[in-house]
Amino acid sequence: MKTKTQTQTHGLFGVLQSALRDVQVEMQCRYCKFSAQHQDNLDSHTRGLLKMCRAKANQGKGREMEALLENLDCQTTNLTAHRRCTVLRGLPLYMREEPSISKTLLDTEALEDHTKNVKIGIFEVVKGSAEPSRSNTSVVNVAVVLEEEVVMANLPDYTNAFILLFGLLYALNIEYTKDLKYTFEVVQKVFLHLGNECTARVQSLKNKLSHI
Repeated sequence: MKTKTQTQTHGLFGVLQSALRDVQVEMQCRYCKFSAQHQDNLDSHTRGLLKMCRAKANQGKGREMEALLENLDCQTTNLTAHRRCTVLRGLPLYMREEPSISKTLLDTEALEDHTKNVKIGIFEVVKGSAEPSRSNTSVVNVAVVLEEEVVMANLPDYTNAFILLFGLLYALNIEYTKDLKYTFEVVQKVFLHLGNECTARVQSLKNKLSHI
C-alpha cells in the first residue's frame, strides 16, 4: 500500500514528466525555425571560412585542421552539408580553442555512461564495427548533452546538433564555456547578428570575412 507521501511524489513526478514533454515539443518547433535561419546564415559565410581555414592549414598550423579539410575533399555527395559540418568543426581550431564539446563513442556503449561531469557536449555514436571517425556513413546517432543530461538524441548530423546546442545556451542564458567562448561568440554575433560589440579576436575574423 502506498503512503500519502509516495502518492504525492508519484503525482508530482507525473506532472513533471508532462511538463517536460510539452517543453520538448515547443523546443522542437522553435528549433526547426532557428535551424533554418542558422543554416542560411552559415551558408553565406561557408566559402570565406573554408578559405581562411585552408590558409591556416597551409601554414602548418594544426594537423587536425588539415584532417578536417582532407575529409571534406574526399566527399562527393551532399557537399553543402559536409561544408557546414567542416566549418563548425574547424571554427574552434581557427579561433585557437579546443573542440572539447565533440565526443565519439561506439554504439555498444550507453550514452548515459559518458555524460557525468559534461556541462555541454555533442556525442556522436558510431557503429561498433567502424573505426571512430567523422565519416557520416558510420554515425548512427547524434545527441546533445547539457548539464550531464541527454536533452535530445537521434539528430540528423553534427551541424543540427551544434545549432540546437547553441540555441539552448542562448535561449536559457547559459554562460558559454571558457574554452569555446570565441567560437560561440562568432556564431552569435557573426552568423546570427545577435549583438554588435565583438571581442578583438572575433572582430579580426569578421574583418577578414568581409574582405573575402
